[in-house]
Amino acid sequence: MKFLTTIFAIIALFTTFAQSKFVVDFGASKGPMSFFGINEGIQINDTLFGLATTSRRVDEYKKLQLFNASGDDLNQSLGAPSSWSGGSYPYFYKLQNTFLQSSSYDTVGGAMRYLTQLYNVSANVIWSDSNLLLRFPFSLQQNEILAVNYSAQAELVQIDARGAVLWSISIDSLNSGTLSDSILQVAGCGFLDNKYWVMLSNSSNSENLFISLNNNQQVVSKKKFTDTGLLEAFQLGNRIVTVKTNYATGNPRDAINHSIDIYDSNFNSIKSISYSANEATEIIDVAVSGAFIYLLVYHITLVNSSKVYFTEVQKLDKDGNQVRSNLYRFWLNHKNEPNVQIGQNSDFRSLHICNDGGYLMTGYIGSGYDQRTVAIKLDSNGLGDDTLKIPVDRMPLIFWDRDTISADTLQVVRKESIANTITVFPNPAHSELFIQHSAERIEYKLFESSGSVVFCGWSHEKIIKLNTTDFQDGIYWLQLRFGDNSMVSKRVIISK
Repeated sequence: MKFLTTIFAIIALFTTFAQSKFVVDFGASKGPMSFFGINEGIQINDTLFGLATTSRRVDEYKKLQLFNASGDDLNQSLGAPSSWSGGSYPYFYKLQNTFLQSSSYDTVGGAMRYLTQLYNVSANVIWSDSNLLLRFPFSLQQNEILAVNYSAQAELVQIDARGAVLWSISIDSLNSGTLSDSILQVAGCGFLDNKYWVMLSNSSNSENLFISLNNNQQVVSKKKFTDTGLLEAFQLGNRIVTVKTNYATGNPRDAINHSIDIYDSNFNSIKSISYSANEATEIIDVAVSGAFIYLLVYHITLVNSSKVYFTEVQKLDKDGNQVRSNLYRFWLNHKNEPNVQIGQNSDFRSLHICNDGGYLMTGYIGSGYDQRTVAIKLDSNGLGDDTLKIPVDRMPLIFWDRDTISADTLQVVRKESIANTITVFPNPAHSELFIQHSAERIEYKLFESSGSVVFCGWSHEKIIKLNTTDFQDGIYWLQLRFGDNSMVSKRVIISK
């Protein structure tokens, strides 16, 4: 009996620490994600997930659709009653032991309705208020919340565990003329070192203001600084993290650079991490969880002379040092030629960090008529199954004759020391091509411009010789994969 008890305990232990992984395919998208599809995802408890979906009626109606840990639709949803006309625009926030829905609704005739609801981890309503429209909620002790209320004038509020407003201060009075109030915006709020804080920005002149308040809601300090493109501010332990983006034009795709800036509790700079638009087209989303910062980054690369978009998740510690980097790329496998893989766009738009440290991402795979709206749950290493596949019977492949669309979700850790030791010569190649490297093991594939694999293999040798005499003249792509699954691509020209 004691032996069986031990076995059951071990099984329970592994069950407890099992990390869910799933793909939810919502089918072909019918427009931008802000108008149709999945807007974001959150984890409610260990076995319950919510995906914020928008459906197009005469208006637009957004709700939180519930799924289990296997990605199965539970046919339940949270949100405003579907009978409300004029549309619904809720935001969903995961807090410490609860999650919050805060919504605005257009009603026929132009009036506005509001609804804010706090739920427990079983998705039951704790309290509900039709006079609050909350943004930037921050968990305080005993399920109290600090947030910014936008139902009337913008105000900083503290709400108790039953939904009662304990105190409120208008944002204008906190600013008190320090910044021009023509385009005054709130970037975030929190509670740090026994002081409340709120971050304000004025996008018209790039002026920003960090304000600290004591427990009596009295302003104890203000720190004004000039920095272009302040979007949002988060609290991570005893750090404050800001996200900034500078644009050449009003188009987000014309970003000049992006930066993540980390400050101490007195708002003294610790580290600034900049991303050039030449490397990362856009920082799409930022999440903070535990002691880490997670960045959802959007890239453009050239595959077979065509632009392909793919997504990266970077995990940083609280001081901005990179802990892990995962790249997510998708490929269409040709039905009759299994070695042919066509790169597909990977355009994820939201990132949520789950209780197990796993990633919940929502976004697009593919493009045009074959673009799919999906949600993917990965483990704490940013990994799914070795290959996540969407069956062809769920892909209305209008132009392509393909079997499956597969996702390369293997961990890709950037190891510049290995990449910098690779030499491919001569280039252009005539009859021979050599690959010189310092890795313990290397796999190689040579693709012609159509995407067909013309040569592949692996070797432990430090210099690899390829015979190119039978290859047609033209441009090729040499893909090199190392033992840790990191990968490098080289452009090769064959000319005889």
